[in-house]
Amino acid sequence: MVQNRKKKTKVKIKRRFVPDHMIYKLSFVFLAFLVMLFVLITIIYNVIHVKGEQYEKRVLSQQTYVSNVIPYRRGEIQDRNGTVFARSEPVYDLIISPKDILYKEESKKTGKKVQKYKELTLQALEEYFGYSKEEIEEIIKERPNSQYYRLAKELEEEVVEAYQEARKKEQEAVNARNKKKKKGEEKEEFINLDNCIYFEMGYRRIYPLKKNASNIIGFSRETASYGLERYYNDKLSGTVGRNYGYFNAEGELERTVKPAIDGYTVVTTLDANVQQRVEKHIKKFQEGKIGSNRTSVVISNPQNGEIYAMASTNSYDLNDPSNLEDYTEREITWLLKSYYKDSEIKAMEEEERQAAALNAVWRNFCVSDAYEPGSTFKPITVSAVLEENLGTDKSTYYCDGSQSFSNWPKPIKCTHVHELLTMGQTIMFSCNDALMQMATKLGAKKFYRYERLFGLGEDTGVDLPDEASGMLLTVDRLTPVDLGVSGFGQSGTVTMMQMVAAFSSIINGGNYYIPHVMKRIVDSNGAIVETYPDEIVKKTVSDKTSQLLKKYLYQTVTDDNATAIGARVKGYEIGGKTGTAEKHPRGNGNYLLSFLGYVGYDKPQVLIYVVIDEPHVEEQAHSGFATEFAAEILKDVLPFLGIYKESELN
Repeated sequence: MVQNRKKKTKVKIKRRFVPDHMIYKLSFVFLAFLVMLFVLITIIYNVIHVKGEQYEKRVLSQQTYVSNVIPYRRGEIQDRNGTVFARSEPVYDLIISPKDILYKEESKKTGKKVQKYKELTLQALEEYFGYSKEEIEEIIKERPNSQYYRLAKELEEEVVEAYQEARKKEQEAVNARNKKKKKGEEKEEFINLDNCIYFEMGYRRIYPLKKNASNIIGFSRETASYGLERYYNDKLSGTVGRNYGYFNAEGELERTVKPAIDGYTVVTTLDANVQQRVEKHIKKFQEGKIGSNRTSVVISNPQNGEIYAMASTNSYDLNDPSNLEDYTEREITWLLKSYYKDSEIKAMEEEERQAAALNAVWRNFCVSDAYEPGSTFKPITVSAVLEENLGTDKSTYYCDGSQSFSNWPKPIKCTHVHELLTMGQTIMFSCNDALMQMATKLGAKKFYRYERLFGLGEDTGVDLPDEASGMLLTVDRLTPVDLGVSGFGQSGTVTMMQMVAAFSSIINGGNYYIPHVMKRIVDSNGAIVETYPDEIVKKTVSDKTSQLLKKYLYQTVTDDNATAIGARVKGYEIGGKTGTAEKHPRGNGNYLLSFLGYVGYDKPQVLIYVVIDEPHVEEQAHSGFATEFAAEILKDVLPFLGIYKESELN
């Protein structure tokens, strides 16, 4: 059998050869690459080692940096005569540089590296700043590479100046000794410690008069917190400066100083002497036989709204506002009772009570609290009746001791049965019955319109923070009985600022001014930047109505049978109105007493408003406490305001 065998076939692999001309080309490219690499390495070496300094200067000349901030001085707060309430004084933080203290420098004598700054620095810190060498050694040990360590804060300027003066004298002594040395003698080296010990300047807020006007001025810490410090913070604050440093084309460091711009000074309408005397009288009243939960006083100019003094029971040291050590537990309880119920006060933890007490102390009652005014409101009602021709100077009202309303079960009583009264006598004898009749005759719409015209129920715009607006019953809520009692100052609430502005307009011819504390703002050179515009905001009453009300209010003080005879001050023409407002809840025997008066019959120059919240007596409903207190204050402060006795009037 014949077998078929497959024949093996050989595959021939064809070899490809690189032509010679290609080899030449590749070799050329490779050599060119090596040459380029060598050139690049040469350039880099040249940049780094040969022209490095030149290029470094160019780079540095394009770099800028801020070396440090220059603080501004916060503006002062002054009274109208230039007495300073608040100012900023320079203080210094003491900075040390452990790295520079430990720096070793080659000795010219021995050639060895030595620490020539350390011992002298330790000695200076101990001698001038009271730090032991052990203390500083420990700090240096913990931070050997640090160039910034704040050793002390807010050093007095005198301390820093004493150190700097001593170093200056030492340098002068070294220079003097070197001058005496002969040629060839080795001169003594003065070792400068400026890199080891230096200072950062800042400012600390100081209140030279301490408690004086504390509720108005307020205090400033990192941010302005209360009073004028807060309201005018943008004016009092300045602009920080900066030290800019840069390298010029030669690599030399050059500095540019952008100086700080100091804050503006706020000159107030306050009179520091008057303010101090008002506070003195409040303290005397509180520590006397009567006292109260809170006593507040405002003295102003009714002709332009300027406030001369504003004070309350709750004064505090502006330099240490969180310190309540001057307050007894009893006094703190009195203050807390103005805002909390007895049960709430008892339930407070110590920390909560402390915080509540501080808020009560810092609060400005004259601006931030609302209350029922009582009979000091009556001039507003009478003015509205006269303006609407619903009554005249010759109108009469009959008081039978009470007034009944269809929607109220009991008659609303008057303090007395006054019988027949003229328009003026309704003010003089403070007749609730007559005022209820007037309010009813006005009607809800007109009554509410006049409340708003006199600025009640809204902010006055006084330049102090946290102003309250009070609360008025709107027309739809003024039921017959609510309208009636609103006529003599109950049901709605007001603030002292609102009453000051409204009453001022009644006695000055009908011109409504915004009460204010800022008189002008000046820059650090004394140039006036801004003044408060003494503009008439609106007219509330006619001159005729104003003249009648001045007469009624004057008679209320001067008539022997009227309600405000306690406000008399011999030699001065004084008018005014008392207030005795029963507080909620009614029937508990708690009252807010007040007197709102003026000095000067033809053109009133001074307004005084006294509020005594819950006098500490069994029978509180006695407005004489407020009138007599007001008279004592006026007797003391009027000469300081340049208002002297006109006659020997009784």
